[in-house]
Parts: sequence; C-alpha cells; structure tokens
Amino acid sequence: MIDSVDMAKCARVFFELEEYLKGEKGQFFKWMRVVYDLHDTTEMFPAEMANHICNVFKEIRHKYGNKIALDLYNTQSAVLPREMIYAAEYLHLNGKIENVRELCDVGYFMECEQYEYDIKVKIVEYVNNGGSIDDLFHHINSIFQDKQENELDSIIETQQM
Repeated sequence: MIDSVDMAKCARVFFELEEYLKGEKGQFFKWMRVVYDLHDTTEMFPAEMANHICNVFKEIRHKYGNKIALDLYNTQSAVLPREMIYAAEYLHLNGKIENVRELCDVGYFMECEQYEYDIKVKIVEYVNNGGSIDDLFHHINSIFQDKQENELDSIIETQQM
C-alpha cells in the first residue's frame, strides 16, 4: 500500500528533477502518475522508483545533453529506466522523439542492447524515412536470430575440428 508520505517524497523528487532539467511546468504530476502505475508491476515504492528515474535522467543529461533528457522528460514517451537509456541513445543518433513511444510499444528499447552500433544507425535512418516500425522490429529479430544461429554454427564447427 502506498502512503501519503511516500507520494510526497515522490512529488519532491520529480519537482526537483523538473527544476534541474528546466522541464515544462507541471510535468512532475505526470511522472508521479507514471510511477504510481508502475508500482504494481515493479513492486517498488513510488519514491524509490522516482529516485531511480531521476538518476537515469541525470545520467542521460550527462551523456547526451539536456535537450535529449528534456525531450524524454516532457513527453513521457519512454518511462521504464532501461527504455529511457536506449531511447536517449536513439535520439542521440538523430532519431525523432515522435517515434520513441511506438518503439517502446514494440519492445525495441528493451532489446536494443543486443544490437550493434551500425544496426542502430540503420534503424534510425529507416524510421526517420517513414519505415514501418512493426515491420522493422520483425525484420531485425529475424536478422538477430540468423546471426545467433550462424555464431552457434561457427562454435560447433570450431569444436568439431
């Protein structure tokens, strides 16, 4: 059960983050709602999740700059910390903020760490040129599966020698 003290801490954390990033006024209320909704799936208290998200935003700002952190903060297009980190990388590679939510919806940012840099750049180019995100995700998964199978075949061949 979430108590009012925890929600007050959560509000303070997001309000301070909003001030730090110079975000749109009042966005901290939306972030409070996000962590409240995530409470059931993460089993983290809202203030704990708020601190975690705040730290991720600071990491994003340090690594990719305030604009990218601010875009993600103001839109709530990626709300899970892992998604936020890879969404920031996507934006840094010239991805568009308006595509981030859909990429989250298909699970791209949860799988993103397994993709090499060149593939990530091609993904950004493809999506920026109007390519279908659903088609892209299925195509990339098949390429990645083929690559894993080829690597497995190489390992097996090496062991048989």
